[in-house]
Amino acid sequence: MLTPPSAVARRASDTLRRAVATQPVSSAGSLLGEATKRRRVGSGGGSLPPSRSCCARGLGSVAREFLAARGGTTRSLRVGFAAIVVAQPHIGLAHGVGALESVMAAYGLGLGLVDAGCNMQAVAIEHHYGRPLMSTFHGAWTRGGVLGTLIALATHRWGFASPPRCS
Repeated sequence: MLTPPSAVARRASDTLRRAVATQPVSSAGSLLGEATKRRRVGSGGGSLPPSRSCCARGLGSVAREFLAARGGTTRSLRVGFAAIVVAQPHIGLAHGVGALESVMAAYGLGLGLVDAGCNMQAVAIEHHYGRPLMSTFHGAWTRGGVLGTLIALATHRWGFASPPRCS
């Protein structure tokens, strides 16, 4: 028979599920904000080139390895969340394409750090529980994605952001 998880493990699991769910909510708003901002600054005549945030997200996953080796996954999560919190509001404040690309790169780097760090934490919690839990974290990510999509659709109707156009 499995021993029940400790209160600390349950709290860690609940906290991580919430952290995982914030990623797609944040991404939906940022990508719509980026699309709107690109049209306002005149980038590409309405069509969107590949964002630097996608490339930087991969670098964030690699940087997480570097930070985790020197300070554990907690440090990489803190750095990643700080980068997201600082970069996300600046997406709408960026003046010019270069500034927008820089902000999106910082945002993507933070998102990569958080994504990889959350996966490492999920594996550690799963080992502590002694049974598979990864599907619960994936479910939290999916719920966050649905919520992010609904928020993006609502804000689009209010004129805060407009979806990217493919041409």
